[in-house]
Amino acid sequence: MVSNLHPSADDAILRALTDDQGESVMTTRREFLAAGAGGLLGATGLPALADDQVQVTPGLVKLHAGIEPLVQLVERTPRNKCVGMLAEQIKKGVPYRQLLASLFLAGIRNVSPQPPGFKFHCVFVINAAHQLSLDLPADQRLLPLFWSLDNFKASQAKDIEEGDFKLGPVRGKLPSPRKAGREFSQAMNEWDEERADRAIVALVRSSGASHVIERMWKYGCRDYRNIGHKAIFVANTWRTLQTIGWHHAEPAMRSLVLGLLDFGAEQRVNKYAFADQTYSQNLDFARKAMQKGPDGRMPAKWRYEWIRPGSRPEQVQELLADMRKLDPQACCRLVGERLGKGDFRAQTVWDAVHLMAGELMMRQPGIYGIH
Repeated sequence: MVSNLHPSADDAILRALTDDQGESVMTTRREFLAAGAGGLLGATGLPALADDQVQVTPGLVKLHAGIEPLVQLVERTPRNKCVGMLAEQIKKGVPYRQLLASLFLAGIRNVSPQPPGFKFHCVFVINAAHQLSLDLPADQRLLPLFWSLDNFKASQAKDIEEGDFKLGPVRGKLPSPRKAGREFSQAMNEWDEERADRAIVALVRSSGASHVIERMWKYGCRDYRNIGHKAIFVANTWRTLQTIGWHHAEPAMRSLVLGLLDFGAEQRVNKYAFADQTYSQNLDFARKAMQKGPDGRMPAKWRYEWIRPGSRPEQVQELLADMRKLDPQACCRLVGERLGKGDFRAQTVWDAVHLMAGELMMRQPGIYGIH
């Protein structure tokens, strides 16, 4: 371990995180937090993490070229020596946000996003680990960082066993900034990984963060074959980049595109092909809901009512009752019609969806409902 830590710190870390052979025994965040609450970080002499080091800063877009050595250190350090390595970096004064970014980018570069899930959870959980740091007492806020590092090393080892993925340089000529958006949409709609890879690089290099992520949301929600991991991937990539800075977006977005295009249009996953889902029908429902009148404009009631904040409890209950008895396609059609008439606000639909998700967890606890 790190030689300049006090011997009692070495012993505390080793007892908490490794077995007699130096192999990690921590597998869950709960185990890690329990160990930390027992004094693990106090024994190391590491500093408490101040509030201003963990707060989200969406406007942090300053370019920073110094992350590569830290990512390489994370990648190359053996798993049973990672705790000491991270403790050493913290004592040297490496900022929390830099450490968080290095763990995220190490996963992006070394763990395959296909399929988006399983070992790739080491990338998904970075934002959750950060949120946990925000909620912990100052002297325990570094614990999720240590857990995330160990979790990445486990995923890295699994990925090596399964083919040793590496995110390499983009290949081929990039589309021009003027054509990048159209090229990206066409490539995504045709499930073309190489074209989409070049197009997303061109978009990230020529467009702002909001413009880029706005194009990703619909591809996250169009394919639910692997129980929602594609939507999870989009959301957590966006949240993490808001914390570590948009200057890390290019590799993150390239990995995200690979994940979104996994399975293609034909492969059956969890008994579903892409065409078996409601996405295509929902596009039609949305177009009809937004249909313009004879004056070339959408009805005023629709234009303003659906985006107003708040919801009506009686409508939430009504929609919840429909969701219990209707099949997915019929339920989506109903929502489209009610939104088109200006009867529902978007918040009404979201409230019903969240309540139905809670019911699903009560009726069918397990991996499907929790996602």
